[in-house]
Amino acid sequence: MGNDTFTNSLTDSLQHLVGTLLPDDDPVIDSPIQAIWRDFCNFPGSFAPFGYEVNEAFYDFLISNVKNKAPGWDALRGSFIKKIDYLVKPFIVHIFNSCLRVAYFPNVWKIGNLTILLKSPHGNVSNIKNYYTNNFAA
Repeated sequence: MGNDTFTNSLTDSLQHLVGTLLPDDDPVIDSPIQAIWRDFCNFPGSFAPFGYEVNEAFYDFLISNVKNKAPGWDALRGSFIKKIDYLVKPFIVHIFNSCLRVAYFPNVWKIGNLTILLKSPHGNVSNIKNYYTNNFAA
């Protein structure tokens, strides 16, 4: 599907977005720890590490507590996700559980720009307590 085409359904759209925005989970570039977790999780009869799993109730709890958070690298704000969460909830829950299962989270989820702001223009610039920190999207 090229950049100049449209998708025909919500599922096609989400598959295109996931395939385009998230890097492939390539086992070749796994760190040694990721490789161990991947092998453990793929072993027949194994379970997700520590039994962690995100369910839709936990997702609802997280979404209900999103207030004025900085957007990620994709520039999607929490208020937008709240408006469409009834459409994307099962997909996001599946993606989170897949990440937990293989103990891999894409590096782009960890990118941000740390900005340090002076609290008061009249404050002491050499005092670290006179600064705010803010994490903006990269």
